[in-house]
Amino acid sequence: MLVGKPCQPSCRFFQCAQKALEIKRTKHGTVFLCSWGGDTCVGAQCVYANCIRKKLKPDLTCGLEPPKPKQQRRIEPEIDIESRDLEKWSLDQIPMKSKTLKKIKALNYDID
Repeated sequence: MLVGKPCQPSCRFFQCAQKALEIKRTKHGTVFLCSWGGDTCVGAQCVYANCIRKKLKPDLTCGLEPPKPKQQRRIEPEIDIESRDLEKWSLDQIPMKSKTLKKIKALNYDID
């Protein structure tokens, strides 16, 4: 039973140990030929098939996993501030330096 996809000579990590893999581009597509055997490349079924990443499994399938889709972060709905009962803050409750408090009051903000 094949768990992964079979190893193909079209994979960029596929390598022929005899260095006999030839790539021919025709008007009908790309053809992978074995110059040593004089026929089309059979891929992982060949004795000289090799994976550069060392991911060729014994059942001749590719051990490289496809990239996992990125998980999107779940966006929380915005909190409706008006619906919540918020306490009104006064400047006395907020810890700040007296110099900063004087600057705020000098700007004439309506803060109680």
